Formats: sequence, structure tokens, C-alpha cells
Amino acid sequence: MIENVKPASIYSRHLCHCLTFRYKRVHISRPEEMTPKPTSSHAKYCFPSPHHPSKMSTNTNTDIFTIHAVPGTDIWRKPPTTNIYNAPTAAPRTTRSRGPLSSFLSARASFSFPWRERYDQAGILLAFRPRSSSFPSETKEEIPQKWIKTGIEFYQSAPQFSTVATDNWADWSVTPLTSPTDWTTILVEKSGDKHGKSLWVYRVVLDEKTGEEKERIALREICWVYGLDGEAWDLEVVAMAARPEKNAEGGEELVVKVRGWEVKWEEE
Repeated sequence: MIENVKPASIYSRHLCHCLTFRYKRVHISRPEEMTPKPTSSHAKYCFPSPHHPSKMSTNTNTDIFTIHAVPGTDIWRKPPTTNIYNAPTAAPRTTRSRGPLSSFLSARASFSFPWRERYDQAGILLAFRPRSSSFPSETKEEIPQKWIKTGIEFYQSAPQFSTVATDNWADWSVTPLTSPTDWTTILVEKSGDKHGKSLWVYRVVLDEKTGEEKERIALREICWVYGLDGEAWDLEVVAMAARPEKNAEGGEELVVKVRGWEVKWEEE
């Protein structure tokens, strides 16, 4: 069974100035595409070390589930007043989707959808709320103070890897999706090195026959998550879909398929 959350509040979305980040290759695991090798100036960022806890719980659901997003849905925050958070989300009830940020290790899922309208999107959503607050119930909708969404977005007439990291306001980065396939796998993972902790976003390339991980292509590092009061947050991890175009052709909704949902937490 699937848990759906559908917050409300719709504002107009404006085209933002987006930053295209250089992406790097890290050998490990999945089948799909190719990426240029990292330049020497980025070499020190190419092999981040994942956090290795003594005890870990893995929550996996191999079933395919579906998210339906009607026109006019989005998750977006841009000054001075735009704060949209009405996209549908879902997570299998058989998996753990909430916990303290300090316990989060990684989230992975594969997505497939027929992109058509500008900004059609689907991916993994991480919603951050202060430890003192409670998670919204089915009858109480609440916009989280901080959030990260990462996945595939249809922009400039082509599918792109898209990541939006929102501390106070949203920062958006896009990278072309080379050699698109029916399914695209995204991984968000906690990592650390001598400089500190961060979250890394990867495209995961799977073996077509075995489904085993072949390669990771690094897309973005997000560092503010663990800064200042970084441990004083609770985290919710879900899949999301959105169709921001209000005048979508025929008023059709976007239908997104999700499979291979997996979230890992450190046991406390």
C-alpha cells in the first residue's frame, strides 16, 4: 500500500536562472549512460566516502507504485513570495520513511514517466523539520522549512537531471540526461571526508541483466544539510511527482512509475 501526501497552495511558477553543475564519474554501479571524466580540478570530490555505521536498517520495496500529478502541482520556493508545496508524494507503507537526520544514510529509487510539459518532474524528496515539531498528519498539511528534491525534470525540451536544494530559498541545478532509457535510478547518500559531512546525489547505472549496480555518476554535493544545527532535524523521505504547467494539454495529469524504493537508516 502507498502513503500519499498532498499539501496545498498554488502560486505561479516563473522560469528561474538555473546553474548547470559539472558532474563527475565514480565507478561502482547501473546500466544506462555515459559521462565525461572529471577534470583534475574536481578530482578531490570524485570519491566521497559513504558513512559506515555499526548497525543499519535497510527498507526496500521492489514493487512498482504509481504517483499521479495534476496540472499546477509543484515544489518550489523563490523570493520574494513564491512558496509552492502541493505536489503529490508517496512511499510504501512497508518501508520506514521518517527518522532523525542523524540516522539517515541513503535513499534510492528508479523512475519512469512520459515527460511532455515543461517542468514535468519526478524524483526523491527529502523534507526537513525541526526535531521539536511533529510530522504532519493526514488532516494537517505543513510545508517543511527545508527540503531537497532530486530526479528527472523536462526542461528546455529535453529530460534533465534536476536537483533543488532549499535551505532558505531554492537553488536549482540541471545536467543533461544523456541516452535516456525507460527507467532512471537516482541515489542520495550521506558521505564524509576530512573536510566534513554532506549529501551526494548520484545517477546509478544498473546492469540490464542482473539489475546490479555497475556505476555511479556524481551529480551534486549538498553541504548545508549538516551545518550549524544540522543534527537538530527530523527527516521524511518520499517519492514525488509534479506537473507545474497549469494549462497542460487536455488537462492531463502526469503519471509516474516508481520501483526499487530503498531507504537506509542507521540504527540508534
